[in-house]
Amino acid sequence: TDLPVKLFSEDLRAKFPGYTILSVSAITGVGIKALKDVIREELMGICGTDEHPVLVTKLRHKEALEEAVERLHSVAEGLQLQCSEDLLAGDIRAALEALGRITGRSVSEEIINEIFSQFCIGK
Repeated sequence: TDLPVKLFSEDLRAKFPGYTILSVSAITGVGIKALKDVIREELMGICGTDEHPVLVTKLRHKEALEEAVERLHSVAEGLQLQCSEDLLAGDIRAALEALGRITGRSVSEEIINEIFSQFCIGK
């Protein structure tokens, strides 16, 4: 069964003004379509459209975006197959990690070296 609601949408709206608050149940499917619609809307604002596509100029960014998309497809398949939350969370974390390599929120030593190799410092 679903866990009892601990926070009410009014409380969340007060705590996070300007954010979309949805009630979603992975068990019953309630709110899943609304969640998909909100995610699609947000991504369209970030990723562009067919008429106004986003241009990615760095191979590293393209590869990270492709990895994130691949992981999110895995999440979508996992939801259809009702996979465990742990498996889904792993793919979500991997997608966030890939996006973090673009935004700078997660940066490995390899990426730092690659970035600085493109600059002529001290010459």
